[in-house]
Amino acid sequence: MDQSINIPFELVYADDTDFISLSRQWLTELEPVIDHTLGQWALRVNNTKTEWTELGRSVDRIDERWRTSRKLGSLLGDIEDVTRRRQLAEAAFRSMWSLWKRRGLIREPLRMRLYCAFIMPILLYNSGTWGLTVASERSLDAFHRRQLRSLLGITWPQKISNLALYARCGVEPVSDLIRNSRWSLFGHVLRLGKDTPARLSMEQYFQAPEGRYRGRPRVTLPIKLHTDLSQSNNGHLRSVEDLRRLERIAVDRPAWNALVKSVCAHPRHE
Repeated sequence: MDQSINIPFELVYADDTDFISLSRQWLTELEPVIDHTLGQWALRVNNTKTEWTELGRSVDRIDERWRTSRKLGSLLGDIEDVTRRRQLAEAAFRSMWSLWKRRGLIREPLRMRLYCAFIMPILLYNSGTWGLTVASERSLDAFHRRQLRSLLGITWPQKISNLALYARCGVEPVSDLIRNSRWSLFGHVLRLGKDTPARLSMEQYFQAPEGRYRGRPRVTLPIKLHTDLSQSNNGHLRSVEDLRRLERIAVDRPAWNALVKSVCAHPRHE
């Protein structure tokens, strides 16, 4: 019997491909040839799912439509992505309510293990890329504590301090976890090859002339990294020279771990 008849004649490859350019004309000319080019590797393109995203800063954040574009499960806008993460985490928490309310049958340590395994990864997905304000981080910490109190069954008029709550649950504030994730990701990027997209983007950011915008400066990921360094008395991250210094430290794993430990140990906001 010919076994080849069981081999499918067509394979469907499901993934996303992004084409990035400073020239919209180049992208327009590229679109018609994508089908033919990818077809040489037996890849089919679903043209109905093609999206155009134009990145740029506007006077009003509402006009920046790129912030609601989703890439690899995350929205490009930090605030928009955090809002979505909170909604997903809240939905996941409520879906497990039948477990949380059985406090007499399921011990507290087991409930915490389930929470850390199924809820926290949803809330903190891709959090290493967030550049949040202090107010946004405090809001996330408050959201986290509300879930912990609900999980433990602590309701009014019962009271527990924030530090006691963290100690009882054996967890850290979300803002601390985000900072750890931010520096873990930054270290990985610094150790990448210099021709990788992440390194090229980082180089361009610090080499580009600083633009002036009206209003209060926005908080971005590089600004958060600089703030972490300066607040912990570990230098600055404002120039290419500062980036080179951190690159040299990142290659030395013990030195980098010591730097990250120092950066992440500075007092947190409550």
